[in-house]
Amino acid sequence: MAAPLHLILVPLVTLLPIAFSNPRVEIVGRACLGGQVMNARDYSRAFHNITSWMEDQIKRKKMAYGVGGSSKEKVFVYSQCVDDLSEEDCGMCFSQIRTILPGCFPSPGGRVYLDGCDIRVDNQDFYYNSKILDNFVRCGDTASDNEEHIGAMEEILAGLMTNAPDNNGYATMEEAVGGSPEVYGMANCWKNMNYNSCASCLKNASDSARKCLPSTEGRVANSGCFMHYSGNKFANDVESQDIFLVYATYILGAAGLCLTAVGIGFCLGNTAYRKLQTQTQPKEQAMELEIDPSVQERSSQFLQFKYSTLQLATENFNEANKIGQGGYGEVFKGTLKDGREFAIKRLFTHGKSRSKDIYTEMDIISKAQHKNLVHFLGCCFTESESYIVYEYLANKSLDHILFDRSREKKRTGLEEKARNHYWNS
Repeated sequence: MAAPLHLILVPLVTLLPIAFSNPRVEIVGRACLGGQVMNARDYSRAFHNITSWMEDQIKRKKMAYGVGGSSKEKVFVYSQCVDDLSEEDCGMCFSQIRTILPGCFPSPGGRVYLDGCDIRVDNQDFYYNSKILDNFVRCGDTASDNEEHIGAMEEILAGLMTNAPDNNGYATMEEAVGGSPEVYGMANCWKNMNYNSCASCLKNASDSARKCLPSTEGRVANSGCFMHYSGNKFANDVESQDIFLVYATYILGAAGLCLTAVGIGFCLGNTAYRKLQTQTQPKEQAMELEIDPSVQERSSQFLQFKYSTLQLATENFNEANKIGQGGYGEVFKGTLKDGREFAIKRLFTHGKSRSKDIYTEMDIISKAQHKNLVHFLGCCFTESESYIVYEYLANKSLDHILFDRSREKKRTGLEEKARNHYWNS
């Protein structure tokens, strides 16, 4: 029998490295535009619809740009995550920032910068406008008096300014102080910026960040890029994320192969089991051709029960359901799913003449109309055994039969129910 899927998947899942979520949602800066929109409610509704559509886009691409609103007043929205955020963290950061910006309404929009993502909203198209509108500078509270430490921070800012434009607008760095890395940095440009625009934005950001020195931490955010340096490591290792994805892919691939193998094994085992069951169960077959035509014609009125029906009704002819035995066979009590009961006589008759003998017996029984005799219902033949089915009468019920004036009506109703349920089934 195949193992439950959760028993297979749980050990495999425990092999995967644990990833700690860090969407970095601390606010770096926020600014609202001047003026007021014509219809604040419609403008806010358009912003909500656009950002709802952007949710999936930004997680997959780390950036999204949407346009909506009425023909009289458009809404333009751009948002982006820092490249080191995972898909899950990027989604969490965007969910947070999209709830902050509506605080600018009924203004036409504004800009919000978090540590991990930013968003800009306006009623004018700004996508291809690389003009730097502002710089949000946030410096840490702790200052260093170590010249080597300060020099390392300056090296970080200079390196980020030159490295990021050459690396699709994203770069991380670390500098050792006293034998171990103690200064970390990261820079990220907006995806809609070209090389020159990115370089110009980061030059401005680097100059602004230097104003924080000798503070051990500084952040600069503007409409085109983001720069951050710190004495604590804050950025995720993108290469490690790639390795994790590869590792997870191999693990899940192996899990898939294992599940496939288990599934194939289960199917093969199930097929073999059913085949064995089919081989071991007596096969139902038609009546022998050499039966006297007149007998066979009379037998056409009898119900042909399926062996599987008799087997199920008697719990595979369980001894607990055996109610009698004689020289010609043994009798079992059978119960249908709907609660109806009947008696099944398994005959000991063998040989080629068995069908003729049984037909003769059934013909005699069916013609006997005495009110004290149980009613004959039908039969079943397999390659090795023969069965005759009667109505079932519990012990001590014969006295009720003697005074039952409507017995013929009751018998006809039972026969009709049995015929409707089993005929050609």
